[in-house]
Amino acid sequence: MNARDLAIVKMRLKQGASFKNIGVKFGVSAGRVQQIIDRFNGKLPLCLAQERMINKRCEFEPSPHAFFSDLSTGNQALFKSRGIRSLEDIAKCSSSELLRFPGIGMKSLKRISALLRMNGLKLREGDAGVQDWILSEARKADPEKGCVILENPDEKKDLDILLLERFWPVILDNLKKSGYPFGPEGRPETEFELGYRHQRSLTFMLFDEGRAFFKGQLSCSKESWMICSEFFLSLPQETELEVLRDLLGNTRFAGYPPTLMVDKRRPEDFYQIIFHSGNGASWGLKDEDCVDARIKEVIEMNVKMYEDTLDGLISPQEVSAFLTSAFNVYETY
Repeated sequence: MNARDLAIVKMRLKQGASFKNIGVKFGVSAGRVQQIIDRFNGKLPLCLAQERMINKRCEFEPSPHAFFSDLSTGNQALFKSRGIRSLEDIAKCSSSELLRFPGIGMKSLKRISALLRMNGLKLREGDAGVQDWILSEARKADPEKGCVILENPDEKKDLDILLLERFWPVILDNLKKSGYPFGPEGRPETEFELGYRHQRSLTFMLFDEGRAFFKGQLSCSKESWMICSEFFLSLPQETELEVLRDLLGNTRFAGYPPTLMVDKRRPEDFYQIIFHSGNGASWGLKDEDCVDARIKEVIEMNVKMYEDTLDGLISPQEVSAFLTSAFNVYETY
C-alpha cells in the first residue's frame, strides 16, 4: 500500500467506511489496514492483542470460524442449519424472518443487529417488519367482541406444519394400533393456546362404546413442546372407599391430583375420576424423537389403564397394579 493508497484509505474513513470494507478493496484484513495507517503515521506496529481486538471489533471474514465466534452456540448451530455462514447472508434477512427462527428472540435480534452495524451492514428492509403483522392482524379483528387475540401468521403456519405434518402421522399411527375408535378421524384442527409464548395445539381422543376414556393434547411453541393427558375412570356406587382413598390420595399424584365427581343418575358410573398430567421440555433438551416416544408411551399406558378396569370394578388388591400403569403417565410430585 503506497502513499496514494493511504490517502484513499483516509478519505474512505472520513466517509464512514469500516476497516473491513477498506480491507476488501485492497485485499487485506481490517487489522492489517489499521497497522498500515499506524505505520504511516509514525506509530509503533500493533501488538498481537491489539490486532485481535481490532479484528473482533471491525472485521468479519466470510468463514464459519470468524463469523460464529461472535455468536452464541445456539445461534451458531441454527444459522449453519439454514445455510447462513456470513454476515452478508444474515443481512439478506429481515428482522421478522429472523424472529421466526426457533430460539431467536428480541435479545438475540438486537445482538445480531449490533454485529451487523459494526461491519457496515443492516438487516433487509421492504417486507413485513416486526410490527407490521400486528397491525395487519389487528385490522381483521371484530371490534364488537371486546377482545383481540393476535398471532404472527408466519409463526402460526410454521407451528401448524410441525403439528400436522410432523407429529400428527405419529399420533394417528399409535391411535390406530390401540384398536379402539379414535378422534379426530380426518385431518385435525389446530388451536391457539393462551400462554406466555405463542403456542398451538392439536387434540386427540380414544373411545369405547361411544364414551371417551382418554384425551391427549400436543402443544408446540418455537421454544418447547408439551403433551397433556386425561384419563376418565368410571366406577360403580359399590366401590369400596379404601379404593377411592388409594386412587385419589396417592402422594405420587400430589403435583396434579385426580379430580372426583359423582353422578347420582348412573349407579354403574357413580364415581367419575379424572387423572391429569402434562409433560414436556425445550427442543434443545429433548428433540422430536423424544416427542415421538412420549406419544407412543402415553397412548399405550392409557389403553392399559382402561383395559385393567374393563370389568367396572377395582378391588383393593387390584389398585396397586392399576397405579403402576398410571404412574408412567400421571405421576406428578
